[in-house]
Amino acid sequence: DVYRVRVLGEFPKQDSDVFIAIDEVAKAMERDVRVMTQWEKKMGVDVARFGDDRTAIIIRQMEKLTRKEITSGQDLMQIAGMVIRIAKEEGILPINISIDSIGVGAGVVDRLREQGWNINAVNVAETARDNEHYLNKRAELYGAVKDWLKTGMLPKDDDFYELANVKYNFTSKGQLQLEAKEDMKKRGLDSPDVADALALTFSDRGVVFIPP
Repeated sequence: DVYRVRVLGEFPKQDSDVFIAIDEVAKAMERDVRVMTQWEKKMGVDVARFGDDRTAIIIRQMEKLTRKEITSGQDLMQIAGMVIRIAKEEGILPINISIDSIGVGAGVVDRLREQGWNINAVNVAETARDNEHYLNKRAELYGAVKDWLKTGMLPKDDDFYELANVKYNFTSKGQLQLEAKEDMKKRGLDSPDVADALALTFSDRGVVFIPP
């Protein structure tokens, strides 16, 4: 779809069960937002779990995504050091750093806390704040991203089209559930590391999007 839209100028042939439409991502890339100095910076970190995955670090300053860093083949100590370096460069408070604490991400969280950085450890598999509409926190965070895309600004970077790869369905209780990374890999897609890192920057927000 990215090639079809960006290169051929054709309409996307996206599945109807994709949670965030490619058009929503494209519009955010075309939008121009001026950063206000009073806007706090938020950092989201998705730590690589497998050899072919990437560790993604995203900086969002309210309505504008201002920085993306990608690395692979780094051990947990190196990733922790990278987080500290970027946080100092950007002037980000530890409380505004959110890291996926499932799996190997827990090691990065432990190391940072050992260094005195009281960051926000996020278990995206835990129950959502709004458990009437969302199965877990990951689905709820993607809901916040979907709402933010109406006014937010993304850089012109094809990595952010990962947002338009994740499918969804509803549980028997009517809760929105996102496709697992493992199932995306079975469809021949890479893990949405950049998209997940962006979602983590919303981990301290209340529910702002209610699915239909």
